[in-house]
Amino acid sequence: MTGSQEQVLSMVEVNSKVSTYADPTQTMPDSPSAFYAGDHKDTSEHKGPCKPCNRLEMWWNQFKITVDNILSHSNIHNCNHNINKDGTCRKGATAECMDNQWGKCKAHFPRPTVPATTVDPETGYLTMKKVEAWINTITPIVTYLFRCNTVTCLSSGTAIKGVVLYISDYITKTSLKTHTIFESIKSVFHKNTEIIGGSLPMKEKARRIMTKIVNLLSAKMEMGGPMICMYFLGNPDHYTDH
Repeated sequence: MTGSQEQVLSMVEVNSKVSTYADPTQTMPDSPSAFYAGDHKDTSEHKGPCKPCNRLEMWWNQFKITVDNILSHSNIHNCNHNINKDGTCRKGATAECMDNQWGKCKAHFPRPTVPATTVDPETGYLTMKKVEAWINTITPIVTYLFRCNTVTCLSSGTAIKGVVLYISDYITKTSLKTHTIFESIKSVFHKNTEIIGGSLPMKEKARRIMTKIVNLLSAKMEMGGPMICMYFLGNPDHYTDH
C-alpha cells in the first residue's frame, strides 16, 4: 500500500532498528480517532483541516504502513526458504515447494501481475488487480485486524469449489490407518537412534521418544494446536453451528 515489495522491505528493515519498534504480528491493532469533533456534523462545513481530521489522516497513514509491515512478515512467498546454500533441505523442514518432477513452484509463484481490476465483457470473468508477483491477493482491513496472512478473494467458481473441497476434507477427516500409525512409530525409532543408545536416563529417553511420536502422529492427523490443547485440558468435544 505504500510502495513496491523492495521499498517496503527496505522501510521495515530501517524501522526495525529503532528502539521503539514493535513487531505488528505480535501487537494489537489501534482503533482510529474520532472522525469529527462535536461541532463538525456536516462535511460541507469544512473550510480547512481540523484536528480530528488530521488525527484520522495520520491513523490511515499508519494503517497502510502497518499492513505493509504485516505483509512483509507473513505474505511474501519464497520458493527456497527451506533450502540451505548448498542446495540441501534444512533439517526438520518440510519438502520445499519446487520438489516435484517439473521443478516448478506448487503454489504457482510467481503469479502474473495485473495493473488494474477488469471485467471480461463476454464472459463476465473478474480479474483482480495484482501488482506483486510473490504475494497473494489480500484484504487490508482483515490483515490489519487479524495481524496475519489472510484468505484471497474467491472471485471464480473454481476457487470456491477448491475451498469447499479443502474444508470438507478437514470436516470428514478419518482417523489414521493402523499401518500408518505403526509406520510413523517405526520412523521415529529409526531417526532417533542416538537418543535410544545415548547416556540419558531411561525416563528422559522415553519422554523424548514419546513426545516425538505424539508430534508426528498429530502432524499425520493434521490436527490443529488448539484442538490438541483442548483435549489435554479436558474440555468437551462438540459440534456447533458457528
